Amino acid sequence: MSLYWTVRAPGMRPAGRRGKAAPPVMRFTNRTENPAMTVYVPILQGSYGGFQALKNATQQVRGCLQPIIEVMPEDGYEDLEIIADRFARGIQSAELGTINIAIDTRRVADRFGRPTAQRLLRLLGRKLAADCPFRPVMHIDDDPDELDAVQHIAATHHMGVCLRISQPYAGNLQDAGAIFGQLQVVDQPAERTDVVIDWGFVEAAPDAISDAFTAISWPMANLDAHPWKSITVAAGSFPPPAFVRDASMTKITVVARLEVPLWAKIRERWPGAYYGDYVISNPASSPPKTRATSSLHYTAARSWILCRRLRAKTGAGNVFTDMCQSLVESRYWRSYGPAFSWGDQCFAMLACHNADADQARQWRAYSISHHLAVVAAEMQSQPPLE
Repeated sequence: MSLYWTVRAPGMRPAGRRGKAAPPVMRFTNRTENPAMTVYVPILQGSYGGFQALKNATQQVRGCLQPIIEVMPEDGYEDLEIIADRFARGIQSAELGTINIAIDTRRVADRFGRPTAQRLLRLLGRKLAADCPFRPVMHIDDDPDELDAVQHIAATHHMGVCLRISQPYAGNLQDAGAIFGQLQVVDQPAERTDVVIDWGFVEAAPDAISDAFTAISWPMANLDAHPWKSITVAAGSFPPPAFVRDASMTKITVVARLEVPLWAKIRERWPGAYYGDYVISNPASSPPKTRATSSLHYTAARSWILCRRLRAKTGAGNVFTDMCQSLVESRYWRSYGPAFSWGDQCFAMLACHNADADQARQWRAYSISHHLAVVAAEMQSQPPLE
């Protein structure tokens, strides 16, 4: 998983008693209807599971979302029209027209090249202009000569742009000169730019949280002198696929959500911070296509709960039912229950009878649905669920 925070344009506190300026505080305009609630910025992979979870989220959850959705290349689909149609249908089926989304085609660029990704972005711009205008995502290492699609969509959709800065660039950021150079190419000012610092995976270690906080503070200090529309720090601690696939692990394994205490430190330093993560995925990995074991990912207040079983010859449905039964019988389930989210309702139902193969394949949708509801509850300043 992962996370991040979004903070508004900076200001300065009044000088202290000894004449020293207090640390800068980010000013922001809360876009949610509830002024006590902040915005949650999940980085979602644009696949069936994510779209289903968004579609079935309650209005209370949807009201605090500002997701970045990544276009995922799929085996067997290399025609840009087909990729664009499938992704656009997912966006439309999830009814995201009222949510401020950003669309990122970097994964397509990594597979087919950046010019191809830019052509895909133009296609999506045309297909979604009427139903769901969006912010195009650009990256700090994009070739300025290959940003014409970003410029076009920013000019026609009128939503601004989202700029993602990877950890190597963020860690060496001396000033915002390179950023402004790219923004000049796409004709967008800082006031219409959502900056995302992609810090990546936070590995479990004795000083992981303090080290990450110290490192993140460096680029923040160099960025907060400018009136960005928002600044987001993205990081995550969801374990890598090799750990999830390890068949030697116990049926239920608990892993710390390091982003939760890290978020607390960032919120203390920047009170206007927004929270975000990579939902139930490792920041650097795509979901594996096959597994020697079956697994179900479940989010608790401060932990990841991994329910696992060896893949049985009797079928994925029976294995999934077994995992659902283990989940609802665990102490972690008692803090939530079937009424907490659409995903929890599905887990409870499938624990009572054998799931068919189609239902088993939707486990990511159920897990994402639950996760979005957990974070939304945290955003509403409810007491942490244990």
